Amino acid sequence: MHPASTRPLYISGTALIHRKDGVGVYTRRLLGGLSRHAPELPWRLVVPEDLHAVAQTVAPGRIEVSPV
Repeated sequence: MHPASTRPLYISGTALIHRKDGVGVYTRRLLGGLSRHAPELPWRLVVPEDLHAVAQTVAPGRIEVSPV
């Protein structure tokens, strides 16, 4: 088990299906902000297999594929 300060933050990437509006845009901006302003924070983006390619464009190296 990770100590509280190093436990990864898991973020659902299912909203990335909405590529150009609403919660999809919010999710992309959230991930971009985390990458820019908190690069040391251990976070992972969890997505279904069909969103893996899209997720790679916004969170390369931080993807975990989850079965639906």
